[in-house]
Amino acid sequence: MGSLSDVRVEPIAIVGSACRFPGGDNSPSKLWDLLRSLRDVLMDFPPSRLRLSNFYHTDGEHHGSTNVTNKSYLLSEDPNEFDAALFNLNGLEAQAMDRQHRILLETVYEGLERGGCSLDDIQETKTSVFVGVMNADYYDIQLRDTETMARYNATGTARSIISNRISYFFDWKEASMTADTACSSSLVALHQAVLSLQNREASASIIGNALAHGSTVVVVPQSVRGGPVATAQLMLQEKVTFMIGTPSEYLMLLQHGGDYLRQNRDWGHACLGGESVTEPLKREFRRLSPNCPNVTDCYGPTETSAATSSNTLDLHRDAANEYSTAGRPVPSSTIYILGGNGELVPPGFVGEVCIGGVGVALGYWNLPDLDKRKCIHDPFASSADRRLGWKRLYKTGDRGRLGPDGGLIFMGRLDGDTQIKLRGLRIDLEEVGNSLLQVAAGLLSDTVVSVRGDPEFLVAHAVPARGQKVTNSDPKSFKKSLPLPQNMCPAAIVLLDRLPTTPNGKVDWKALQDKPLPT
Repeated sequence: MGSLSDVRVEPIAIVGSACRFPGGDNSPSKLWDLLRSLRDVLMDFPPSRLRLSNFYHTDGEHHGSTNVTNKSYLLSEDPNEFDAALFNLNGLEAQAMDRQHRILLETVYEGLERGGCSLDDIQETKTSVFVGVMNADYYDIQLRDTETMARYNATGTARSIISNRISYFFDWKEASMTADTACSSSLVALHQAVLSLQNREASASIIGNALAHGSTVVVVPQSVRGGPVATAQLMLQEKVTFMIGTPSEYLMLLQHGGDYLRQNRDWGHACLGGESVTEPLKREFRRLSPNCPNVTDCYGPTETSAATSSNTLDLHRDAANEYSTAGRPVPSSTIYILGGNGELVPPGFVGEVCIGGVGVALGYWNLPDLDKRKCIHDPFASSADRRLGWKRLYKTGDRGRLGPDGGLIFMGRLDGDTQIKLRGLRIDLEEVGNSLLQVAAGLLSDTVVSVRGDPEFLVAHAVPARGQKVTNSDPKSFKKSLPLPQNMCPAAIVLLDRLPTTPNGKVDWKALQDKPLPT
């Protein structure tokens, strides 16, 4: 037998598929019909599943009720109508199961039928299972009432075993893995399945994506989005369970809307990315206790399929002067830290974050110059990656380092936003801002340092922490206490109610530059 590197990469055939989508689109052919002839798939709640009249209340904040009047995006199939005996489950376990488990078992069964696969023929075969799951509301809700929790909670609702349940029922003998990498969960499951086949670890692979978990997307109106208090009120009113935003957005939301967020017992998961996580932000999350959500820091630009790494933050562990880790790279992706000459630097050393692997885009459309600068040949790719065609490396322009565990520590932008030269000396603006936060000892919640004037000088814009009164003399005291050389100290510290942000929720540097300075 030849070595693994000698194995020819063959095409992979899709032999069967099945799906469940709102509006009765429960087969691949019906899904394609919907895409060809678009229609609204909103539908009324069937009385057998939910009698809205029993739960309706004009006040959306009223406990145990809803202000939804009629329609939503629902599966036409009733998940309660489940043939437990077909899947060798007793009634009590079937009753305790998360509906995602039920739907996936049914769709895998249908997919095999559509592919002409006999259950007897595929039993005990080297078939792997990879499932992407982004949410587990059913499990989280049960944990809030441990006194009456079903005995099958651990095996019936945990997302971690959803892939194992499929392997167990069909008696498959290869790897089974559940991936939760936020927005990229389904993509990671697909990539792992392909890798399993191409490495000859499995003869067949099942890919399941449990994305239809009964949640409703709440689109925040533009009139509300700019106001953190109104956003927090909307989250409480709509019983929001999952939110995605930038650290800047979250900081304003928590500072100004914390009173409403503390009342929201439904909010179980906060996903953030796009900027580095600061100690003041973690402090604000801690103040939500006992209703603090799980906080996941995700990293990955659009050019690398969005989420390259993710990590659930320990809000209590990280020291005030350290950055939080954004986690290890997802399977089939690699994170490099490169120095100024394009060389790999050791863990702990700061450099440019670069990404290789399956998620790297083919390039920019009709932008050849940008493509040459940012999407380059990956000289560090392993032989296995090169064999699979993963030969490109994306230069993110972000600054970071790798921790002892291989996790990425994201430290902001590399090319111009935080590192400058002032009078011939290199200065990290983010380092100046972090030092200002430390000497303020909790009086400030956020700072941004920028360059003004000709000749140039540093200016710090700072936001007082919630509930703290910062007097006009405090900025002078902060400046005197800064443990920095004179050339790194801001000439002025300007107090703001909040930092301006872009429509994407990141700090708006241009708006800061346009703000007048005190005379």
